[in-house]
Amino acid sequence: MNKIFNQKSKIGLTVIFTAVILLAVLVLTNFIVGLLPKSATLLDTSEAKMYSVSANTKKQIAALNDDITIYLLTAGGEASLDDTGIHLNAFLKRLSSHSKNVTYTVVDLYTADNFLENRGIDSSTVTLNSIVVESKLRNRYIDSSELFYYYIDGIGKVSQSEAQLYQMYYGLTYSYYFGGENLIISSISYVTSTDLPLAIALTGHGETAISATLKNSFTTTGMGYSELASLSMIPGCDMLIINNPTSDITASEASLLSQYLSKGGKIMLITSPGTSSFVNLCSVIAEYGLGYEDGIIIDQTQGCYYQYPYYLVSTLASHEYTSGIDASVMLPFAHGISIDQVQGISTTQLLSSSAASYIIQPTATSTVKPEGQEEKSYAIGVISENEANGSAIIWMASEAFLDESANQVVSGGNFTCASAITARACDASVGGDTYTEPLALVTERLTVSFGSMAIIALLVVGIVPIGTIIFGVVYCQKRKRN
Repeated sequence: MNKIFNQKSKIGLTVIFTAVILLAVLVLTNFIVGLLPKSATLLDTSEAKMYSVSANTKKQIAALNDDITIYLLTAGGEASLDDTGIHLNAFLKRLSSHSKNVTYTVVDLYTADNFLENRGIDSSTVTLNSIVVESKLRNRYIDSSELFYYYIDGIGKVSQSEAQLYQMYYGLTYSYYFGGENLIISSISYVTSTDLPLAIALTGHGETAISATLKNSFTTTGMGYSELASLSMIPGCDMLIINNPTSDITASEASLLSQYLSKGGKIMLITSPGTSSFVNLCSVIAEYGLGYEDGIIIDQTQGCYYQYPYYLVSTLASHEYTSGIDASVMLPFAHGISIDQVQGISTTQLLSSSAASYIIQPTATSTVKPEGQEEKSYAIGVISENEANGSAIIWMASEAFLDESANQVVSGGNFTCASAITARACDASVGGDTYTEPLALVTERLTVSFGSMAIIALLVVGIVPIGTIIFGVVYCQKRKRN
């Protein structure tokens, strides 16, 4: 009996000793892993590497010398995140792990008092799963609709509801993308730069206000933005925006604009029909061989307008400032732009109506072609450049070019065009030295046929349990005989 007891005691002590050793190994392993950098412990096991940071981004993040904080905006903290938020949370953790200068924080807007107000962010426009990139110089808000978006070939970026409607009524398939990596890198460049290219919108002549969405697009491409009530001196900016003035500039302002252009300045001009009487403004653009063809253009070619023949839709012609922009542009109630040859001035038609277009007067009560009116293609968007000093006038002949509604019709094409042209004309950074392709987020669904389901059910419910019982009975009988 004592022999059996001693044998059992030894076995028990061995088990306890082994358990203690294993526990010590686990504690030590956990401690060592805790000392490792997050970049080594945060593993992306998804097949498409949905949460990984590209090599180019790692390099740029690692080279940061400025302290950056990235905030993920939630309503309830990390526990409240939906699928989109979970994806973004995982990505930002990995991103911040590659630099000691990048701090990542999840913000609960319910408990973070005045977080948005203190940063000058309009709370009425904020959506959940958006982020804020912040440095000691400035911050930049990136909406979730910019980070995650739907895309249809031939249409461009669309909202989720638009994507579903296109699929339902036209059979068009859409893709879902994460484009946050580029946006975050460009935002870091924006908030850390000490010498931002600057765009100034002129006011004081009845100009249409620049929308918050477009202002945000400017900062996305690495531009600063401000407004100027009147021209009392040559503006110190890289781009001057004159958005649909309803009254003429003064003669002295026209002189200042000419001086600004003579020093290599650039102007983006947006006008409407009926403003060809602005003598002083016309004198400035005439120096670049440009003039009004007044009236409203009617385009009879299907595919060149949206719903009504005066809601013109056009694609961008090739130019240094438009290269790679895959977007349609909508110009409602557009007038024509005449182009004359001027020595030293190079002009490119960016946007045009079809050859089956004609003009009606702004006061016309019908879109019927006036008797004797010729049909031709009209220039409705141009870039005219001075080859000697690099100055330029970018002229869009529609008051609604920078309008939110027109922009939405072409899935953001107008603002994409405006911000990209502005950034390239001003040599702004659009995302650092490299570009990372947006990541297609594809969720593969596991589908099981009825036959496979029947076999799995038979195995799980029948064969495996019965086999286990039979094995147990046989094993017990064998032990009894021994």
